[in-house]
Amino acid sequence: MLTDNGSEFADEGAIAALLGERDGETRLFYCDPRQSQQKGACEKNHVEIRKLLPKGAGVRFDRLTAADCALLMSQVNSEPRGALGFLTPARVLRMALGEDASALMDAFGVEELAPGELDLTPGCIDRARAARGEGPLAG
Repeated sequence: MLTDNGSEFADEGAIAALLGERDGETRLFYCDPRQSQQKGACEKNHVEIRKLLPKGAGVRFDRLTAADCALLMSQVNSEPRGALGFLTPARVLRMALGEDASALMDAFGVEELAPGELDLTPGCIDRARAARGEGPLAG
């Protein structure tokens, strides 16, 4: 995993445990401070995620469920990107890894959405939570 030096990434063992891996199976690589170009496309994903979970909106990340994360990643990875020849990140992953990509996406509940299903607005996650009978992320 490629990340910044934020304190939320300091405990590599805990991150591995959250991913269901043993200590040492998850490798974290840290970029230098204020060197966003070292992370490349990761920064684009942060921008896309912030469309759905904007800063300053009181969003509680510790309230994200697996279903919330799957929806978030389905939305973000289904948006065509100019840098990918207007393909979606999900499509590029499938082109690169074939059935392994499908198995990985299935394991995390991530799906490639049709263009008409995209909802990259701040209320997307809360609307899905309300449909599941769950409370909002803010608060």
